[in-house]
Amino acid sequence: MRLLFFLKKEALQFLRDKAIFLFVLYAFTLDVYIAGNGFILTLKNGGMALFDLDKTVMSREMTSRIRKPYFQWKEEIESSEEALRLLDQGKTLGVLTIPPNFQKKLHQGRTVSLQLLLDGTQITSSTLASAYIAQITADYGQEFALKYYGISSPTMAHMPRVDGRTRVLFNPNLEDSYFTALDELFMVVTMISIILSATALVRERDYGTLEQLLVSPIKPRQIILTKILFTMIALILASHITLLLVLQGAFGIPMRGSYLLFMGVTALYIFSCCGIGLLIATLAQRLGQIGLLTILFLAPILFLSGGWVPTEAMPRWMVPLTYLSPLKYYTDLGLGIYLRGESFSLAWREILAMAAVGSGYFLYGLVRFRKIYR
Repeated sequence: MRLLFFLKKEALQFLRDKAIFLFVLYAFTLDVYIAGNGFILTLKNGGMALFDLDKTVMSREMTSRIRKPYFQWKEEIESSEEALRLLDQGKTLGVLTIPPNFQKKLHQGRTVSLQLLLDGTQITSSTLASAYIAQITADYGQEFALKYYGISSPTMAHMPRVDGRTRVLFNPNLEDSYFTALDELFMVVTMISIILSATALVRERDYGTLEQLLVSPIKPRQIILTKILFTMIALILASHITLLLVLQGAFGIPMRGSYLLFMGVTALYIFSCCGIGLLIATLAQRLGQIGLLTILFLAPILFLSGGWVPTEAMPRWMVPLTYLSPLKYYTDLGLGIYLRGESFSLAWREILAMAAVGSGYFLYGLVRFRKIYR
């Protein structure tokens, strides 16, 4: 009965704080939707400029293959100085230069080199553009070589070759939203869990009601557990709404694993983040400091999660630090359960590791809280 009373109190405080309520509502709906639509991991409509010094049928045929949806030609230029000016001003992703006598040299059986200048400040787009255009030019060169040596398509079909066939599992169409929307949801759960749990305690101190609670019949750990329990209930409901309205409703991302297992893992992860929030509450002197301290803790949690940079690509000395980030386990578990359909028999080790890390943060925060408010 006492627990229900304090849960009702936390719910009323949450609903009355319009700023926090609207922030949570935005984060679990519009923010995840924008991330799923706005974060594109493939190249799309990359702006290109053409410097064609040959202006023949074959040069036009070559450039016609560099087209939407990956590229779009913005303009054709007449000098190398203009190419450098466009790149210096950031008006184009790259400039493709076709040398003079392009068609003539190919008909003579000679090798022709094309020049591709890319804007290195757009590192992801430039890397993808380089790979795409290299593949396009290689395919064009191979087709011309077959025609040049008189090798027909039926003859090619009977020649020995290695035929590599790719089958993409779990995301057959390679939809970016499958990863970006889920990854944003994991980040939102992390951030809101920390902020809500820290705010709930610091608010009581700012309003002068924390001392009243401490001298009441309930124990300090019961106060903390009540606030954490409400945070878990609120964010599980918010996550459920995100799954129904955004992930499945807007993006059509199917849940291949157990819904109950996914929500159970989410609840355990929220508990882990609440431990970090409890630690922040012992460091913050007022409500305004919670945001700054949250950023201080959130940045390494995100960077070490493997969601932005794969663990394999990190420096060797940094890899052991990733095991201190509870988001690393939640990202692996969330993607595994939601997209790959992992069962508990495959996920229990990571669940146990996340529980251990989360318990460590929670116990440390609880010890600090009791030490400060004994």
